[in-house]
Amino acid sequence: MGKYMIKMISFLLLLGGLTAGILGLCAVCEPLDRCLAFLTCSEDYSREDVAPEVLKTAQESDNDYHSILVGDSVSYMLFANAREVNDKIFLAGNTRPCTMATQYVLVKKFVESHPAAKDVYLFYSKESWESVIDVKCGYSYVIVPHMQAGTLKALEPETLDEAEGKFGPLLMTPFMANLFDRSFVNRKIILNSLLTYHEDVLGEDLSAPFERTYNQISPLALQYFQKMTEVCKEHQVTLHLIHDPLADTPEKHEEVEQEKQMFMDAGLYNDWQEYFESVLYYPEEYFFDGVHFHVEKEMNNAVIHDIKEHTGLMQDLKLQP
Repeated sequence: MGKYMIKMISFLLLLGGLTAGILGLCAVCEPLDRCLAFLTCSEDYSREDVAPEVLKTAQESDNDYHSILVGDSVSYMLFANAREVNDKIFLAGNTRPCTMATQYVLVKKFVESHPAAKDVYLFYSKESWESVIDVKCGYSYVIVPHMQAGTLKALEPETLDEAEGKFGPLLMTPFMANLFDRSFVNRKIILNSLLTYHEDVLGEDLSAPFERTYNQISPLALQYFQKMTEVCKEHQVTLHLIHDPLADTPEKHEEVEQEKQMFMDAGLYNDWQEYFESVLYYPEEYFFDGVHFHVEKEMNNAVIHDIKEHTGLMQDLKLQP
């Protein structure tokens, strides 16, 4: 019996060592990772490279940017064609799962590295205000991007404690973040392991596409929005809150009314009524999923022109001809 246990333990250690070795190789050998990704159906687990790239650029001072535009995926896609032609406004839109914490860090790093900064434009909508650092998206969209960009310490200690509680101390290390960031296979293994642990071990219900605080500005969003307003005041930068354009449907009109109540409940409405005055509605067929515009340059340019004319803001924003 003793010899059997020794053999079993030795086998498991050998298997674990081989597995760890293969995962390590996947992170440094792209051809191997691509091959194993095909064999293990991991090719859909692509790298979320929007956030780390904009976080890195926000810290660079060798450019002529005087303003920054941040926001969720609606703004990211809407202004996609304008990035190449704008050298005054840094178009740093990303995506909802990045949460307000990332929007705050982007603004903080930008105004610190650009002493002559003038304006901050935040494009947002109801679901983004409700966002939290969740099990499905939080690691890949918040923790890893900030680790890769060197901005993790800009997050509050309680935010990092919450993340460690969700993902564990091992995944909060640069070593594991690099393994995750550089490999399709590693991303699949880590993300599925997190889901399995939270669902099967902790008994959590993760059936929804993402976690949110329904009809309430999440404590995370409120905390980091307030920090954003503070950092803008400190650096004498004007913060403009602009609503994402919406489909002209009864559901979206009702959503805005719910959002107004969220602002009232959070004590933000009186100071930020301009946010609701900036809402523009467009025919439902303009949106491929009811939320995001079709990626058509002419239509996007027209929408951006409408926003500039309606709000009187971003007058120096260039549009791609």
